[in-house]
Amino acid sequence: MRILLSALLIFSLSACAVGMLTPNREFRTTDTFTLSKRTTNFIEGASSVGEALGYDIASVDRNGNAVTLTNNSSAIGVSLIGKMQQMNFTLTLRPDDRTVDVQVSAFGNMSSVTQEKIEARVSELQTALRKQFS
Repeated sequence: MRILLSALLIFSLSACAVGMLTPNREFRTTDTFTLSKRTTNFIEGASSVGEALGYDIASVDRNGNAVTLTNNSSAIGVSLIGKMQQMNFTLTLRPDDRTVDVQVSAFGNMSSVTQEKIEARVSELQTALRKQFS
């Protein structure tokens, strides 16, 4: 048992060291899309979609009709292999009640943040929001 625990500790420390030595990457982008019809319950619907996709609600701005969704690294991933990532998606409904602005900010290491991965997440979010508000 002692050997097994020692091996696990050595593996975790070496994997964590590798993760911490990989360069950090940051990616930001903006996008805009249009819903098929006007909506009056954007914050509630966007929050619901975000939670269904596994995001946490980081902030709500009822005056600005905006919600920020976040996705943070798991403690296990950070402690075992040193992999970290944080993504923030700010969704803002314009005054026409149909146009949605998306601002994305992502930070991470170990290839967790790439343009392709972020654009795939934005596309997934847009698809889910269009379905929610159709």
